[in-house]
Amino acid sequence: MKNDENKKLIQEFWDDFELNQEKLFSLESISTSDRNLLLKKLIKRLKLINKDLTLEIGPLHDDRRELTLSADGIEDAFPYIEEIYKNKPKFNNWIFHRFRQPIANIADFSITIDDINIKFSAVQFGLVEDEGGIVVLLFIPGYKGDISAYETIKFLTLDSCLGEYVAVKNVKYCAAYDVNGYRDKDLKPIKLLKKDFDKMYSSISKLDYL
Repeated sequence: MKNDENKKLIQEFWDDFELNQEKLFSLESISTSDRNLLLKKLIKRLKLINKDLTLEIGPLHDDRRELTLSADGIEDAFPYIEEIYKNKPKFNNWIFHRFRQPIANIADFSITIDDINIKFSAVQFGLVEDEGGIVVLLFIPGYKGDISAYETIKFLTLDSCLGEYVAVKNVKYCAAYDVNGYRDKDLKPIKLLKKDFDKMYSSISKLDYL
């Protein structure tokens, strides 16, 4: 990974970002076609470094924007994200993140994949300790495991709650079910997932088998 070619590609990515950062910062002021072209070009730069890499640009908030570098949940691509992040430029109006971050007030948001819209407020969860690891059970309205969009929703829900790094590194396994088939009193609203997961992970991390 740390060869001259990758160093060159990483530098070219950031050079391209710096060249276009004013337009990227003002995304709402440019046409949809120009916006899509700009983002597509930048993502293409990332994928020259590693095919699993992508990025997300957040909304303008307090005169700052966030750029998130993501490995799309592929652990083998994590070192590339670390290397790219290490070489990030400095801008007062940009905040850079390694990996997707947990979303605050998750229950206020929703996710749409292939015309399937899920309100996070309708999602419930359970946690199971399994041989020193944590299994996350998600209960999603209408979930069907044989439909790829629902699988994408499952993993993006986990990312949105725990953050991409924790979801990949600290979750042993994630399973999903249709919430309509379960009325377990022990299920909890998704807004509590991060708090409960962090508490359980902190507890089992102290045990000898971890």
